[in-house]
Amino acid sequence: MITSAPTQVGLQILLQPYSNRLGEVACAVVGTLYPAYASFKAIEYMRVHGDTDESSRWLMYWAIFGMWNVAEKILSKIGIVRWMPYYSPLKLAFLLWLQLPRFGGAYRLTSQFVRPFLHLYYPYIDQAVAWVCESFWVPEVAYIFDALQDVLIKVPGIEWFLRMPDGSFPPPSAPRSRIR
Repeated sequence: MITSAPTQVGLQILLQPYSNRLGEVACAVVGTLYPAYASFKAIEYMRVHGDTDESSRWLMYWAIFGMWNVAEKILSKIGIVRWMPYYSPLKLAFLLWLQLPRFGGAYRLTSQFVRPFLHLYYPYIDQAVAWVCESFWVPEVAYIFDALQDVLIKVPGIEWFLRMPDGSFPPPSAPRSRIR
């Protein structure tokens, strides 16, 4: 297979042992920045045209990407990621495989592994999430949230983030919505 000189040079730079930082930047751009932009476009396309295929594709990507990030954090804490040769280029290839419609990686992983696993454990996961939400939202935590909100409302610029979609502020000790 014949490739262009810039492609060969780019691959050589990416595969150099000292280019770990370059690989991390490339993975951040390819893994997060472009998919965020593509997701926005898919949502806008769905809003205008009513087509959900593209937004479904990106939702599957984000689900797999989130799971990958959790696994990567765990593996890096125990030192496995650091010992893997060519980790950044391999991760970059994996992220592209997930994204590109030609390969359908996110769809394949979702339909063959994630969906069957989650269908099997939905009740248990939902029960655990509900328990955590109910256990976390105790009066002491509500008081801390209220006090923090009272302070942050007075900070110019930050108060915008605290507003609800209608522009009002949430009432004190508002119970957090349950995830379903």
